[in-house]
Amino acid sequence: MPSTLQVDKIIDGSATTNKELAEYSSGNWSWGSGVPSGSILKVFHDEHVFTSAQNVDTSGIVWSDLELDISGVSTSDSMLVQFILPDVYNNATFNRRLKVRVVYSTDSFSSHQAQFGSVQDIYQDHGQTNQSHVFVMEATGLVKMTNPAAAYKVRLNLIAQTGTMTIAASNTGLATMVGYNIKA
Repeated sequence: MPSTLQVDKIIDGSATTNKELAEYSSGNWSWGSGVPSGSILKVFHDEHVFTSAQNVDTSGIVWSDLELDISGVSTSDSMLVQFILPDVYNNATFNRRLKVRVVYSTDSFSSHQAQFGSVQDIYQDHGQTNQSHVFVMEATGLVKMTNPAAAYKVRLNLIAQTGTMTIAASNTGLATMVGYNIKA
């Protein structure tokens, strides 16, 4: 038989002041002051299943098929964003590079976009030699910064250097992006 437990606070065993693990206030649960620094408070995730390849040229794209919708976070906490792009292909041409920029917006990318974190470009090198060869690899990256707002969106800005790059070159694959909200 189901039972109900109704509480306003979850505290440590000795009921120490400022050691609440969780608190219910104004109709919402929030993490309490007793949660240790560095704890992951919330995880955000998005994925895109490819059914065809995505070409990226030198003018670049702010890719809307993969987006984190961050909400309910504290601006004193940090967000660690990780991304994985499948089957990145150099189109059998030497000296190609995919440049990935993690960007955020506080207005759903209608007029505002800014760099997320202190690293502007995350490079995925695809053959820095003077010969043409087929090179396919997975593109990955991590970037961290203090939350710029209580709610915002995160996307990837993809730019090819010296010529077109292809994501999901096999016409299939799964791109993922995960955001980990970390307590200050």
